[in-house]
Amino acid sequence: MSRVSPAVVVRLLPVLLVTAAAGAWFHQVQQGGPWVARNIVPLVVLLLLSFLALRRGGGRWSGAGMSMPLGTLGFAIPALGLSIYLHYAYAVNLDDMFGAAQYPDRVFRYLPYYTLVAGGIEIRHMWVQQTVLLTDLLLMFIYVETVTMVKIYWESGKLPVRMPLYIAIVAIARYLIIDVKDMEALRVIAIASSILVIAIAILVVRWGHVKLPYPSTRDGDRDTE
Repeated sequence: MSRVSPAVVVRLLPVLLVTAAAGAWFHQVQQGGPWVARNIVPLVVLLLLSFLALRRGGGRWSGAGMSMPLGTLGFAIPALGLSIYLHYAYAVNLDDMFGAAQYPDRVFRYLPYYTLVAGGIEIRHMWVQQTVLLTDLLLMFIYVETVTMVKIYWESGKLPVRMPLYIAIVAIARYLIIDVKDMEALRVIAIASSILVIAIAILVVRWGHVKLPYPSTRDGDRDTE
């Protein structure tokens, strides 16, 4: 069995520290709940992918080409980024997204499955494209909003009106970034205008639920139906 070179250990150490810190923080946010172990699994997979990329590259990320490192980065975007975002949102109850849930901590029950599937999709995409674009980061935010919307609906039986609007804005922006070179000026203006219209719609919905709340809501910040 061949020995692991010191270069692999040195370059893998930052990934190990980040994943260890993320795992410890997940444990703290979940307060040692029953879903901590399964939320560590995507971090372990990320660490293994990083080790394989460095091992194949002889201690360098690009030593065996860019396919493996970019695939690892693609997996890290949802596996690490999405997990950190949702744990942060849960810790501070960001935008009151967990306020209507009866069991808000159950988001962590299914989160690892979402991140593993999304990470697998990103691995395939970046392995084939061999490049990282802004659209890949925007796709992560689409994952975040979709997972959050589904989770809230499961827990409360209510669909937040603003969530689909947020997803629409990010999706349109991603489409605009991808195809902007092949679009005419009027088409670009029309698409940008649609983003503005959706943003105005979000403000209107927000204003309506603050000024004209439903009688059944506990406060004026429940934009559900």
